[in-house]
Amino acid sequence: MSSLDVPQLDDIDAHHLGRVLRLRDGAEISVSDGLGRWRLARYSKVGLEPTGEIHTMPSPAVRLHMCFAPTKGDRPDWAVQKLTELGVASIRPLTCARSIVRWDSDKASKQLERWERIAREAAMQSRRTTLPIIEPVTRSIDLARSGHVLRTDIGGSTIGALDWQSLGELTLLVGPEGGWSDEECERWPDSVSFGYTVLRTETAAVALASAAIALGSG
Repeated sequence: MSSLDVPQLDDIDAHHLGRVLRLRDGAEISVSDGLGRWRLARYSKVGLEPTGEIHTMPSPAVRLHMCFAPTKGDRPDWAVQKLTELGVASIRPLTCARSIVRWDSDKASKQLERWERIAREAAMQSRRTTLPIIEPVTRSIDLARSGHVLRTDIGGSTIGALDWQSLGELTLLVGPEGGWSDEECERWPDSVSFGYTVLRTETAAVALASAAIALGSG
């Protein structure tokens, strides 16, 4: 919600709390602005009454950005859900040279709206106080260089070998099931591996994010 000083439920949240969860008047819930701040409030059918002070969650030591090439079906939706639960800062769909799935502008707009909804629901379920930013679709070779960027690939360095104390920002690129092109490897020469098996795109994204967040918070 936009304001914690005077928290208000939108129609979707009011329906979810009242009709789906069937909360009764007087139930205490936590509300967040999606930017790291939260407070306790008392629920009723007519609105919310703040009952606690506003708290601010500390920022993570390493902000993790995940970029991955979407695959067919609903597997990318699952990845967005799990990446949100894990705590990534942003999620971006990549179009790679060997991508099978390619979104036109209309499809991309609908998918990004869907991902924002999935991320919001996952944040609520996991009590995460910050929402990940769902970034627009970007070609892998056009991705702007920012912070430390690693392309996931067999034969790369182990993720545990990174100097986590000095990273600050880390971007992981997970390619399509057909692998990276020579141009993409030249564009992003630094690579990281999570073993010697070939993982599905969504599996690699979630497994690497889990390891990176655990190591970055240690």
